[in-house]
Amino acid sequence: MKWRPHLPDDCPPENAAPTTGTVYRLAYKADFNEKDFLSYKEEGKKWNVAECTASGISVYTEIEGIKQLFRRVKSARRKKVLRGVLKPQHGKILNTPSDTHNSHHTWWIPADERPWEAFEVVELPEDRIS
Repeated sequence: MKWRPHLPDDCPPENAAPTTGTVYRLAYKADFNEKDFLSYKEEGKKWNVAECTASGISVYTEIEGIKQLFRRVKSARRKKVLRGVLKPQHGKILNTPSDTHNSHHTWWIPADERPWEAFEVVELPEDRIS
């Protein structure tokens, strides 16, 4: 697999697995696009994790992870919830539990993938954070 050029050497890590299954991610708007699938490193944001982790993007494997994020981070509630079904060609993934939820994962996307095409907006019930 050819990786995006911003990834450091030895990234993704050896213990990362091929992507499979359903994941959840947040986007700023319902008409999400490639900008919603950039890493902190690509966006030039500061990070307090290893460079390899900052070079991947955050996803959750359980919807409860998103709900917990809404409970803890009020500004996240304005974002749209995306659900995607990933296949091995979508890259590598590693469980990187956060202080928000244990289902947090870091996902590294290959150079030629268009990950946003595997996602759709999903509506949570009105009680988004309960």
